[in-house]
Amino acid sequence: YKNMREKLISSDVTREKDGRFYFLKNHLFNSPSSAATTVMGRSANGWTEWVAGDGRTLDEVVRQGD
Repeated sequence: YKNMREKLISSDVTREKDGRFYFLKNHLFNSPSSAATTVMGRSANGWTEWVAGDGRTLDEVVRQGD
């Protein structure tokens, strides 16, 4: 996923600044995990890494139908 991250940066889809990863344009990923891995720069389970404002994981939100 490091290559994907570099590709997004070179294509002006994203930017890294002060240790944070910012999207400048919308981008679709094949799965929540591929998005999380690309953003975090490490292996990641997107179903548990993505968290809503109320603290629920993406998995919890989907299972509850919200």
